[in-house]
Amino acid sequence: MTNVEIRYNPFLVNTEIFINNKPSKGQWKTYQKTRLQQWLADLFPYLMDECNDDLKVTFRGTQLDFEDIKAAADEYMKQYKNVHIQLDEPIIAPDAEARMNNLKGLFEKLHAECPFEDLRSDDVRKKFEEAMSSKFKVSVIATMSSGKSTLINAMLGADLMPAKNEACTATIASIEDHDELSEFEAVCKDEDGNAIFNCKPLSAEKMAEYNDDPRVALIDIKGNIPFVTSQDMQLVLEDTPGPNNSRTEEHKKHTYKVIDEESKPMVLYILNATQIGTNDDDYLLTKVANAMKVGGKQSRDRFIFVANKVDAVDPDKESLPDMLKHVREYLVQHGIDNPSVYPVSAEFAKVIRLSEQGQTDLTKTQKRKVRNAPETFNDDEDMHLEQYAPLSVASKYKLEKCVQQLKQSDDEDAEINEALIHTGVPGVEFTIREYLDKYALTNKIESAVNTFLSKIEEKQLMGQLMETLTADEGKRKAIQEQIQLFEKQIQSGGTDEMMKKMDSSIEKVKSQINDKGISIFEHFNKMVTGVDAYAEIPLDEASTIIYQLKQLSTQIQSDLQSQLEKMIQDTVAVTANQLIQDYNAQYKELLAGQSINKDIMNSIDVIMTDMPGANDFVQKYQEERKWKEKTGTRYVKNENKHWYKPWTWFQEDGHDEDVYALRHVEYVTGSHINDVYVAHISEAIQDNVEEGKFEAKLQAKDFQDWFRNELDNINKIVSQKTKELKNATASSESVQQEIQKNKNKVKWLNNFEEELKHILSI
Repeated sequence: MTNVEIRYNPFLVNTEIFINNKPSKGQWKTYQKTRLQQWLADLFPYLMDECNDDLKVTFRGTQLDFEDIKAAADEYMKQYKNVHIQLDEPIIAPDAEARMNNLKGLFEKLHAECPFEDLRSDDVRKKFEEAMSSKFKVSVIATMSSGKSTLINAMLGADLMPAKNEACTATIASIEDHDELSEFEAVCKDEDGNAIFNCKPLSAEKMAEYNDDPRVALIDIKGNIPFVTSQDMQLVLEDTPGPNNSRTEEHKKHTYKVIDEESKPMVLYILNATQIGTNDDDYLLTKVANAMKVGGKQSRDRFIFVANKVDAVDPDKESLPDMLKHVREYLVQHGIDNPSVYPVSAEFAKVIRLSEQGQTDLTKTQKRKVRNAPETFNDDEDMHLEQYAPLSVASKYKLEKCVQQLKQSDDEDAEINEALIHTGVPGVEFTIREYLDKYALTNKIESAVNTFLSKIEEKQLMGQLMETLTADEGKRKAIQEQIQLFEKQIQSGGTDEMMKKMDSSIEKVKSQINDKGISIFEHFNKMVTGVDAYAEIPLDEASTIIYQLKQLSTQIQSDLQSQLEKMIQDTVAVTANQLIQDYNAQYKELLAGQSINKDIMNSIDVIMTDMPGANDFVQKYQEERKWKEKTGTRYVKNENKHWYKPWTWFQEDGHDEDVYALRHVEYVTGSHINDVYVAHISEAIQDNVEEGKFEAKLQAKDFQDWFRNELDNINKIVSQKTKELKNATASSESVQQEIQKNKNKVKWLNNFEEELKHILSI
């Protein structure tokens, strides 16, 4: 048996593996700096390939990551019966919450005690607070009549979102968690982001009014979401209109953008357990399936499928396990392997929570549900819905312990609280919190730590440089010469080479855009299949086919636009990142052919520490682009037809009229449907792609112009740092003064850095 030690640090996103106490050199090393969950399925195959033996595994890391390791080991042994993997007791590192508290304490120490004034500046505080206030989005999506709004209300413990049998979410509503608020409040915005209504406190009646108002595109809500705390992470619950009932094109695109987002927000996909396979969710589920196949376990973890209304399933006709099997089979048919399905009764959970909060205006039906909840869920073990949910070991334990405590409690509300657990909704909430702890909080902590590290690095490099220069006058003069070279380069506007690289990169972007555009067209065009041209289709059937084609065309259009926008963002972002790297390398390349030692390179690093990071740089550009797009002039095809408005496709050719003119005929030919609808949809896809490629090239040109302007600002930063270093190294006397000034300061900073790094250690 081979001893294997796995160390995974989710805060630094770093994996180390030791085989019999020696560093592993296996294939897994290509993923060393990749989040564990993205390649976990390959871990044990790689280890078995390297060791060719049974494994005794010790894990060092967080509890949540260990549970993933255990699940992967169990799955591997299930596949290969002759393999044995023994998991020893793990060495569990402190969780994210404890690290967050330590990090906040360190920041206060920095602000109060740091001897470097610029590290106590408003700029550093602002960046830290931005990192600490980062938001985590959970988007709730569904087609009609799934109980989406009811589930959100159950999670809020408030009857806030409009809930009807028909599709009722017409706007995007985002609910941001604020623990300090006792009531919900809202700001309604139009499609340009302008505030048009304010409401405090927010009521269900007002929400219904805003939802029906065509002027309202977005409702920003703030209030307390009970199952999370905003102290660690600002949770945002987002109620999204279904693609088939969205009011605007931007809303239709939004759902597809959420699915494709690089930040991997969590998605709750709500299904009506009583109507599986009857809704218009085929296209949307296929889209979800494709997203789940990219990015490993994290991509699978972020999608939760909630089978709602299971209490309405007739047990005499179909048992709950059979119904859930049916749901899973339905999802598998759409390409979703091993879906995480959580059965819930959102309505029961909602009325229980409303009752617990003393709400007095419950309807007779709601009051009856509250009274019947213990009998419905507690007395019937088959209705303990949490038992069917794919909960983690930790979550199962917590829920079971809670149920046991309630059964032993004399509290008059114990029975109703137990029933709440059995509705399945708390299990969904536990899973959201786990995803937050496993992925979102670890990213947040790393981001917050990094707000300090570049500044600390600069001070340390300066200290090291001064120490070196005091002992070697020749090095001081050499560095002065290099500084003068820097100054000369900047002052002469010596960025021509950089601009040539940038121009070349933009030309490559245009070529990439063309290739990607062709690929996107082929992908979407395959989805549009016609009907038998010679078929004689009855009118009622023809109407159904045409309805489905129109629905498909709308969904394809929204997804297509989302894909085109992502293509633009990706190509521009990749280019921007490369250009920033090239820019950083440019000044070091100036020294090519000269005698460069470590001390001179340190002086260059001091100058370059305030350079903007590539991500910040790209974000700044994208924000400017967002502002520019508000004019809406880029997407206009002609005066009457816009590429992002599918309803205009049919206006020119009068397609609807062609169908209704055939009412006196007993059938419609397949060729007629193909000529009128299928051919036109394919043509529209082609037109859209061409418009998207054109827009992308315009954006590439805009980026080119923007980068030229930004380069001047960046050069000013570099010039200022160069000046500071020049003054500090002007003479032996100034070097001595700098050393004396910084000696104690650097010592304090080194100690602070050690404390900071300890927060990220496992």
